[in-house]
Amino acid sequence: MRYLIQIIEFGRFQIITVFVLVGVLWSSAPARPNWPRLLRKSDEWYRSAEGRRIADNILSWQSVQGSWPKNGDTTVEPFTADANEIRGTFDNRATVGEMRFLARAFNAMQDVHYKQAFLKGLDHIFEAQYPTGGWPQSYPPGDGYHRHITFNDGTMVRLMWFVREVATSADYQFIDADRRRAAQTAFDRGIQCILKCQISVNGKLTVWCAQHDEVDYSPCPARVYELVSLSGAESAGILWLLMSIDNPGPDVIRAIEAGAQWFESAKLTGIRQVRISGDRVIVKDPNAPPLWARFYEIGTNRPIFAGRDGIKRYDMAEIEAERRIHYAWYGSWGESVARGYVRWKEKWLDGAAESFNPETGPNSSSGIVPDSEVEDIAMPEPRQGRAKTGSSAGTVYLFSSFRKNGEDGLLLAYSFDGYNWTDLGCSFLKPEVGKHRFMRDPSVVRGPDGKFHMVWTTGWRDDKGFGYACSKDLIHWSQQKFVEAMASEPDTYNVWAPELFYDEENKRFIICWASTIPGRYPDYLEAHDNNHRLYYTTTKDFETFTDTKLLFEPGFSVIDGVIVRFNDRYILVHKDNTRPLRNLRVAFGDSALGPFTNVSEPFTERFTEGPSVLRLGDEWVIYFDMYRKDRFGAVKTRDFKTWTDITSSVSFPEGYRHGTVFKAPLPILEGLKRFSEQAAGN
Repeated sequence: MRYLIQIIEFGRFQIITVFVLVGVLWSSAPARPNWPRLLRKSDEWYRSAEGRRIADNILSWQSVQGSWPKNGDTTVEPFTADANEIRGTFDNRATVGEMRFLARAFNAMQDVHYKQAFLKGLDHIFEAQYPTGGWPQSYPPGDGYHRHITFNDGTMVRLMWFVREVATSADYQFIDADRRRAAQTAFDRGIQCILKCQISVNGKLTVWCAQHDEVDYSPCPARVYELVSLSGAESAGILWLLMSIDNPGPDVIRAIEAGAQWFESAKLTGIRQVRISGDRVIVKDPNAPPLWARFYEIGTNRPIFAGRDGIKRYDMAEIEAERRIHYAWYGSWGESVARGYVRWKEKWLDGAAESFNPETGPNSSSGIVPDSEVEDIAMPEPRQGRAKTGSSAGTVYLFSSFRKNGEDGLLLAYSFDGYNWTDLGCSFLKPEVGKHRFMRDPSVVRGPDGKFHMVWTTGWRDDKGFGYACSKDLIHWSQQKFVEAMASEPDTYNVWAPELFYDEENKRFIICWASTIPGRYPDYLEAHDNNHRLYYTTTKDFETFTDTKLLFEPGFSVIDGVIVRFNDRYILVHKDNTRPLRNLRVAFGDSALGPFTNVSEPFTERFTEGPSVLRLGDEWVIYFDMYRKDRFGAVKTRDFKTWTDITSSVSFPEGYRHGTVFKAPLPILEGLKRFSEQAAGN
């Protein structure tokens, strides 16, 4: 049995409190697991004796409800007492870190005990969410302030980063589809809760309190010194979460803009917080960077403070030393919000029609991610080994495809993790142009105008162009047109696999495709009518097109070119169509139109074609059609030089052929599902 003696000063008096610690409590300055360090470990480490020992220790600390205790290191030693004594919580980074570790452990070792504990914790998180969408500090919540919707110390925000990760990241493929859908639903409900909690003062939205009522969303107090207020600290974390949402809707945009404006108005200048003889003191300093108070009075926006007597004061110097020293009354939270807001505004408001790159998207899979300097309570938790993977909240991955020769038209599948794809069950556009009326190799890109633009192969031969149509919802399409891109080359035998790329730098669409012009290049082992090179045209409006030019002549027959923006360079993924190879390579260029050089060695097996590229966090996944095996394969890479085969991890609908992957807002998916259901009913 261990003891903790705490001395609290109130004026001339000292209150001495003795706590008996029974395994589930730690000292007042507890050690905590270094989750970022542990989650960066390799799978080999997780399979080691040390990795298994830590995983087993974590298992022993799980409460009967499914959560873990706070303010201690659950990795160091096992808990050996009665599990009923463990008081689990979501506060102070508890539970989420343990669950991430167990997910890594299961993926590395396939020990079902780790999976079972993880699922128990996940189900506990689902159960703990209120009907209004918020989470308490712990569950069951009891009757005290712990029952309130808890933004304090980042509790709810941290849970929301986590459930979105569960819903979208490939690291959680071991979880059944129902639970992953439930995680996405939990996140979406949480966003609605956040929007309803945002405090309005005289009809103007501001920010959030650290706690809100679980029924009517009103701001609530917590501990006696945590009064009803506008919270500068907790609101920063909430805004970072909102700014991470891809393609934000009007309600989210309004909440972010109001919050950013409030932070600007609440900025405190000309003061600095310093330590004098161990005490925290505010001094005047005209050169000091701005500060923000932890709590502001609703209605006046004045900083407020309280000691253990619970009396509101307007000067930190008026509360007792113990509370001044041991609580974060001031911080730089607004600086991080300002930096993030500038990037968010440039991406989604100022540059929505100019800086949007629909091919590569943002540098992460979410809208804006926090700076490393953001205070602890405003930061998301670290991700697992495949960081920042999966579609972000509010978006979904779609895959355009066809079956057989494409007579039935455009097929679509969707995925939230980029690995598992579900067919939407019907044709969304029937082909009407071209001599053969095919719709093969559909390539879709969402442009800065918000429309989905699509080009496709109309036939095996004789056509000297490709099909084009556009749509706002992938259901109602413009009139189809035939773009005769090779009209200047009357001997052209075919136009295959046109591929769209939005050239952000020059604000234009590039369409590249493969054509054979018999006799133009040495045939070598190729048939006279099967010796392709890549050509291109550009357009800004799909009404006028530039003259067709040669894009890529590598000295061999090449088809299925895909342009990818990679850092400050461009990659051309392509199929080497020569006999006997017929597999995929990459080439490198300094512009979207090349020249592309340094052709790589093949990185796929023979008889592969139709590449499509998706960025998942720091990795790039290249899907391809294994046409002799009637299935899709995939590899992943970080540098387009080293490759890992992940074919066994991806699943596509049966019969799907060469297509493209792209992102779309979730309402688009819901509309597609409704259309498919109606089509099935007819």
